[in-house]
Amino acid sequence: MSQRRFLTLSTAIKRVTLFVLSVAVSLVAFSSPAAAEGSWTSYFSGVVGGFESRRWTDNDSDTDITRNVLTGCWVTHNGAGMGWELRRHRTALPDVSYGTKDYGSCDLVAGSNSERESWPSPGTSGTFYLKVSYVSSGHASANEQYVAY
Repeated sequence: MSQRRFLTLSTAIKRVTLFVLSVAVSLVAFSSPAAAEGSWTSYFSGVVGGFESRRWTDNDSDTDITRNVLTGCWVTHNGAGMGWELRRHRTALPDVSYGTKDYGSCDLVAGSNSERESWPSPGTSGTFYLKVSYVSSGHASANEQYVAY
């Protein structure tokens, strides 16, 4: 005679829970790296050295780089470029600089170029912004500024 085997409710729940946990661990272990923590898009017009972008909070929840992409960037005088500096705001102390990147292609015809630079992950959380460190001649504009952090 054959015996039928019945699962108790608690055994069935344990098996389903184990299966769900196995799937969840597999998804986390084999998933692709996360995208940037955040991003924003804007534009600027007629800026000179000292201009500051909007500020954003980076919680350092990833180790992603900070990217600054300018589309349709131009400077009023041919052959001129501009520089952007990544900075972290500090209330009672001087802000921290993470270096300046040069955007030499901003002298091309507006709308026909895209210039991108990036900075390594700062490795800390805080309030960040980009500052125009220089415009070599005249003033600068861009149809779009995209920042991912």
